[in-house]
Amino acid sequence: MKHTRKGRNRKVFKQGKAHISFTGKSVTAAAGMAIVSRAFERLRIPEQLQSITADMDQGKQYPTHELLQQLIVLRLLGGEAIEDVRLLNDPALKGMFQWDHIVHPTTYGRRFKNMTWQHNLDLETINARLSQSVAAPGKQFITVDSSVCTVNGRKIQGADIGYNPHKHGRNSYHPILAVDIDLRSIVGGCLRPGSCASNNGLDGFVRKIIAEADRPAEDIIFRFDKGLTSGSILDTLEELRASYVAKVKLSSTIMGEISRIKNWRSIGNGHFAADKLLYRVIFLFWDDFLTLQNYRCRIRD
Repeated sequence: MKHTRKGRNRKVFKQGKAHISFTGKSVTAAAGMAIVSRAFERLRIPEQLQSITADMDQGKQYPTHELLQQLIVLRLLGGEAIEDVRLLNDPALKGMFQWDHIVHPTTYGRRFKNMTWQHNLDLETINARLSQSVAAPGKQFITVDSSVCTVNGRKIQGADIGYNPHKHGRNSYHPILAVDIDLRSIVGGCLRPGSCASNNGLDGFVRKIIAEADRPAEDIIFRFDKGLTSGSILDTLEELRASYVAKVKLSSTIMGEISRIKNWRSIGNGHFAADKLLYRVIFLFWDDFLTLQNYRCRIRD
């Protein structure tokens, strides 16, 4: 650091024969968001959001598509609540995204209450198109899992009392998500009340994912944990000719079926294949659980 005649610190960077010096304060602490703003422009995110929410802007001072953009950027900056919008009140940041104002936190809630289910579906298509634009051809590995999300308050829309390992007796949601492992993006999701079982609505959820996929069902491999695995969902996957890897409890019924199998074939690494059981599967044993891997998938590989 050097000093100017006025006593202001000067930052000097030496790169070979070039010496670059800066004086004054930093322009912004969120300079990395310049890349995000360029990505927004390249992927036409503002235009797509505007076309979806144009009907919500009649008589409004602030366009809804800008509010949505601000929430996306806020999350990327590490914001965890609407009250953190003060992080966006940065002149350089507003210049990157061409925002004129950062609204009061209560404005977001009032505006988004007017969104309909159709708006949600349209927003989901943006995510789907972005995923498809970077998706590689070939196999798609999708993992499906559910989670319990506790909510506070007595009258929370859609929440209900059910199995809650974190806060017993509290209202909660029990969402189910499908994630593309390679892209690390959500390909499907459903917000369910906390009273739902883990595999509630799973059949229709899987059928929707396969129907909206950009590749045949034969190229999709699903992974299910033990709470989601059931005979009905495996029947559905067999019907649609999709492959799967599923974890099930090594119950007495499964053990009984396994004990009746006479012909086993080694496939290496201590694993064995059988052609007859409840399903055509490969068995991978560990501890008290059993993994069922779709046999067609292994044959093709």
